[in-house]
Amino acid sequence: MEKKEVIEAIHCLRKYNMETDRIEAKSALGGFPKKCYDTISSFSNKYGGIILFGFSEEKGKVIENRHSGIPTMKREMRRYGLS
Repeated sequence: MEKKEVIEAIHCLRKYNMETDRIEAKSALGGFPKKCYDTISSFSNKYGGIILFGFSEEKGKVIENRHSGIPTMKREMRRYGLS
């Protein structure tokens, strides 16, 4: 997977403020989410997908978990010269 694909998936999450059938948000607060295995299984039985850690879907909205221990995307984009 290319960095560009991940960045595009994050933009999609932010733009539509919801997960899709190929993009799943997982907070990763407290470590690897146990429900991630269900997502992996679902993606493997369909068309594949991207799991983005550091985000969660709550009450129908996607939230960026700034305290998940995962650097914010803006910082990562600057690091790679993409912003």
